[in-house]
Amino acid sequence: MEAKKIYRFFYFIVLSLIFVSCEDPGFTKLTFSSSVDAEARIEYYNGTEGIALYYSALPFWLRVPQEVLGYKVLRVKLADAKDKTSLYVANFPESVIVIDSLSGCTNLTEITFPGSLKVFPLMIGCTTLESIEIPDNVDTLLNSTFSGCTALKNIKFGKSLYCIDTAAFSGCTALSEIVLPDTVSEIRSSAFSGCTALTSVSTGNGLGFITETAFSGCTAIKTLVLGKNLSGIEAGAFEKCSNLTTVTCYAEDPPSIDKTSFKTTTTTTTTTTTTSTDSDSTEESDYTIKISLKVPSASVEKYKNHKIWGKFTSISEI
Repeated sequence: MEAKKIYRFFYFIVLSLIFVSCEDPGFTKLTFSSSVDAEARIEYYNGTEGIALYYSALPFWLRVPQEVLGYKVLRVKLADAKDKTSLYVANFPESVIVIDSLSGCTNLTEITFPGSLKVFPLMIGCTTLESIEIPDNVDTLLNSTFSGCTALKNIKFGKSLYCIDTAAFSGCTALSEIVLPDTVSEIRSSAFSGCTALTSVSTGNGLGFITETAFSGCTAIKTLVLGKNLSGIEAGAFEKCSNLTTVTCYAEDPPSIDKTSFKTTTTTTTTTTTTSTDSDSTEESDYTIKISLKVPSASVEKYKNHKIWGKFTSISEI
């Protein structure tokens, strides 16, 4: 009988060890009082120990605490919240460095991001948000970050931003002006495509390349300013920007460019027809890009002699 008790004791110990070994070593759950449903876990970020808050429900006004049980709140995850439409106002404390997705918060009208933030959340389909300020510590806006934010009118970029990823602002139909800081060196494909209210764009001096379809379908753009370090514009980058009338380019040497980079309704083409014994064929012989181009005074002749830049209707000094 005694032997059975000892056996059961050791069996219990073994089961306990198995249970403990199966626990995820990356976090420790904590219990704390909250006005909304949230779970606190101790996690590590770049060697720093702190709290991650996992919300399963959202209130009308979310005020994230700076500390929980003596630990700073470093991460906030809202992606798994049941009803994101209940959130109208959100405030995050200065301790937070990571905020997971806010996508689907269709009634969010006001949000305050901390200066400590490094990982910016996806905000796809936040259709009532009108203004955003990107904190200075954020260096990248991820794929589709603001896609479909149809009320977004004003955006202020942070001082460390260098990459605007694919379709980051695609379909932001209320956005009227873009002024990029000199830190931005990458704008990926379709980053601002379909921003139909956008009237002016200034890319800053850090941008080296504008990728395909980056501003395609921005039908209201009238003025475009390109920085001095621009080295290339890919095919279709400003496709269907039918109201673009003036491009100012500060690059001393003409950037590489495709003949479809500025393919718009203001581009006119003439063709010639050649006849062979097999069939008739039509090939393009000349075209004009009906946009005024301004460049540095010492570079005017370079642009005029370029096989594509030279197709702009007028080229003059800045």
